[in-house]
Amino acid sequence: MKYTGNSLLVIVNGDLFTSLASTTKWIKLMKKNFEFKSITFILYISIEANKLNNETDHIYSLSEKEINLFGQPKNKKIKGILKESYDSIMTFGEVSKKLTRILNKNKSRLKIGSNVSKDIECAIRINSNEKEIIDMTNFTTETIQKIAFK
Repeated sequence: MKYTGNSLLVIVNGDLFTSLASTTKWIKLMKKNFEFKSITFILYISIEANKLNNETDHIYSLSEKEINLFGQPKNKKIKGILKESYDSIMTFGEVSKKLTRILNKNKSRLKIGSNVSKDIECAIRINSNEKEIIDMTNFTTETIQKIAFK
């Protein structure tokens, strides 16, 4: 069985990817493993956001510099995305304290963190020794399936 629902927001530390090809491969894996009607991806990157934004596929980039002094994204589209309520929010890897505060304010039903800091509020926190994002995702998927479908 697969983890399903209406809406899923996925936040991932973009530094976990080695190339644009690995990012694309990971997004396909996420869409295969999680059957939600709508999946939105935000890649948190340590440098200024590049051209990874693709509204058609619901893929956006966000960097630390793109969060203003009040702790809100400067991009109105991303600000709206982060304020929406989702069936689930999944976060992979470490993100900034500013983004952590934004995620903690979100009122989504279920928050899942994979290899995230203790500051991020999660109903399910999964820690693995996996360093590669594909392996981390597979481990997280298997763990969620074991929890959800006992």
